[in-house]
Amino acid sequence: MKKFFKRIRLIFKVKRFVPFLIEFFTSKMVPVKQKVISVGLIIGYFLLPFDIIPDFLTLIDRR
Repeated sequence: MKKFFKRIRLIFKVKRFVPFLIEFFTSKMVPVKQKVISVGLIIGYFLLPFDIIPDFLTLIDRR
């Protein structure tokens, strides 16, 4: 679980995240199946972006 949170924090550090992505997709150690799943998830998110907090919930607390 600790390793998972370290990976999530890495996403927010963009300067370090881009080289990670480049290394991930060019590495021979990462199986092709994982690369294909990752590309599918990225494309799927751009086609159908779901918010963690839906937009209608932000209207509830307007003052």
